[in-house]
Amino acid sequence: MKAMVKALLTLMVGCGLVLGGLQMAPAAEEATSTDKPAVTKAQKATTKTTKKTVKADPKVKAVQEALKAQGYKIKATGKLGKSTTKALKDYQKKNGLKVTGKLDQETLDKLGVKYQVVGEYWPKLYEPDYTSYITAIMRAAPDVLIAGFWGGDTVSFIKQAKPYKLFDKMKYFHVDAGGNYEALAALGADMPAGLILSARHHNNWPGTPAKKAYVQKFYKATGRYPSYAAEGAYVGIHMIAEAIRKVGNANDTEALIKAMDGMKVQSPEDPPGFTSYIDPKTHQIVQVQAIGTTVKNDKFPPAKYMLGNFKVYPAEKLWPNFEYIEYLTKVKGK
Repeated sequence: MKAMVKALLTLMVGCGLVLGGLQMAPAAEEATSTDKPAVTKAQKATTKTTKKTVKADPKVKAVQEALKAQGYKIKATGKLGKSTTKALKDYQKKNGLKVTGKLDQETLDKLGVKYQVVGEYWPKLYEPDYTSYITAIMRAAPDVLIAGFWGGDTVSFIKQAKPYKLFDKMKYFHVDAGGNYEALAALGADMPAGLILSARHHNNWPGTPAKKAYVQKFYKATGRYPSYAAEGAYVGIHMIAEAIRKVGNANDTEALIKAMDGMKVQSPEDPPGFTSYIDPKTHQIVQVQAIGTTVKNDKFPPAKYMLGNFKVYPAEKLWPNFEYIEYLTKVKGK
């Protein structure tokens, strides 16, 4: 395969990110071509403006060429749309792979599409100057830059990288905390457009009455819009309160833990048809993940950009392998 997908990991202490293929680029799915893109309801309002700016993606083209070699009648446009997604799903099904329609690592390996991690960096927490990292990243010239910054470090890196036009030269993928409202608010008009970000809460997604009511009540009470930490605490307190109600004793720790196993709670973050719940095996909350790109939106000041063009990932598809969890629990004692 001629095309080589290059990825570079920029990580912070304690934020171990793994390159899980290259399925995480919503913008690539919004491009116009004869290979027509799938458009979700959440994307319809903004698709018209993004169609003109999305370019062909070399890694998508490499996959399309590989699928064509397998006999699939699709065009190698470099734009991931309905026909390519359909071909991917068919290929995955026929080859015993998890059927996702995405460019995940197993599918890339099976198709023979080569990719390479061209660098990995671990800046210190609260690093004041990212110049050396930015220039090294630009020399490495990856197709995708995966970042694991948190809080103020996210803001500092983006502000320092923008004058170098780093975000014009590669996709920036930062989905754990990159799209947190606090970072969007702190960057304001300095936030570049088109970054692929997410967080555990979005003030403008989903557009349900419950989400809108939560955001407005929070703003009325505090004079600011909620971060994902605020929304997470809100849900957590509701779960604790429900467990205490069931047990009838706030001091019985084991009974409270048992009461939370499998507990369901309707979160402001839940889209229609889904309810957040606690997984009894891991004691982790299970929720839907929405990943988007930065677009101009001044409805939640002081932020000037919010996430849009959301692509929604069902909770079940994000869940880890339980055999690996059991291995870590029994063998590693974690």
